[in-house]
Amino acid sequence: MKLLVTSFIVGFILFSQASADAPECDQEEVEQFWDDAIPRVFDSIEAHIRDYDRIGSKYEGYPDLACFTKLYLSYSDPSEAETHRRVIRLLDLEVEAVYRDLVANSGDPSTFFFEEFFEEVLCVAQKLGRLRVDHSACEKVMSQAVVVIESIRHEAEKDKRAKEEAERKEKEEEEERLAEEERKNEEKRRLAEEKRKKAEQEKRKEEEQKQAEAERKRKEKEEEEKRRELVKYQPLFRRGTAADETYCRRAFNDESRWPRDKYQRADPNKQVDLDHCWDLTSVGGEYFYGEALSRKKAESLIGQYNGWIGLGTSTKRGMYILGRAKLVGRGTRPDLKKSIEFYRRSARSGFAKAQYFMGMFYAEGHGVAQDYSEAEKWLRKSVKQNDADAKAYLGYLLEFGIGLDRNLVESKKFYREAAKKGHRFARERLSK
Repeated sequence: MKLLVTSFIVGFILFSQASADAPECDQEEVEQFWDDAIPRVFDSIEAHIRDYDRIGSKYEGYPDLACFTKLYLSYSDPSEAETHRRVIRLLDLEVEAVYRDLVANSGDPSTFFFEEFFEEVLCVAQKLGRLRVDHSACEKVMSQAVVVIESIRHEAEKDKRAKEEAERKEKEEEEERLAEEERKNEEKRRLAEEKRKKAEQEKRKEEEQKQAEAERKRKEKEEEEKRRELVKYQPLFRRGTAADETYCRRAFNDESRWPRDKYQRADPNKQVDLDHCWDLTSVGGEYFYGEALSRKKAESLIGQYNGWIGLGTSTKRGMYILGRAKLVGRGTRPDLKKSIEFYRRSARSGFAKAQYFMGMFYAEGHGVAQDYSEAEKWLRKSVKQNDADAKAYLGYLLEFGIGLDRNLVESKKFYREAAKKGHRFARERLSK
């Protein structure tokens, strides 16, 4: 009867097997005819797993897989150490999925089919598939396998956690090393950037210094050019030289300076150049009258001065004449202090030419403390009275910014007005 049931089961398995590659499990035949059974049983398990992986849902060899699993773990009543060795080989096949499906396809526990193939090995299959284990039908040898599986997996999990922890620490150490390296690199970049900026600042500072030096030299050159260009317009407060002869002869021969008939008076503005030659230089009248006539002219000056004293105390023009006489010693002993006193009184009285001389004295510090504000005040008073010399001299101060704010527009205006009155210096400056 037993042989008949076995034959029926084997026939059923052969009929339901989806693949001919996986061997069938008959424990009696294995025990009776297979030499070195354990390796061959393991090979059979491996063949079933390959079939499962190959055909997937069409695989139906679960009864044989359960049979071979039970045989592999119980054959020759293995010791705990041997069970441990066999379980390790079994777990190395990565069997979780196939044994979960084996449990799912084990059928109704009340059937003969379940009892024959699945009941005894079910607890191991559940453990291999990482399912909740039912120990109710778990025999000693199968229970030993379950414990070994738990132990191996526990150690594996422990090793895995230890490995993960080691990897985590290693990763943290690597991240910390990389972070430290990045900090060092950042510090190097920062120092390099600071060095670059410092070099740029030094270079910029050097360039600024060079530019400042170039600008200074440019200004010095401009000032030097201005000084070279500068034509000093001032009375000849010096003893003249032979070089002044041409200037004085030209002044003397300028016919526009003399009246054309006895009813026409000479223009004092046109007389001023000639006055400078007579009064303020050593050129003297000998160039114009000859030496004998010049001596006679000099002798007559003393009498003229004595005559001017009475005139000077009563008129602003007289005070101006006395100031000029005292300035150069014309008919009297030179006295600069007394000369300026007469000029000041004449200027305060409103005499234009005296105002011009006072402006010139203050601008040049001649006999008084140099004071450009006072100089401008007196020159502008004289300009208001249309004095050509005052206009030319004030235009000169404004053109070159001598003691006053430079003003080329106003300077040219005064030059033009003086030039219209025949002032030679003003014409020369306008032609520049």
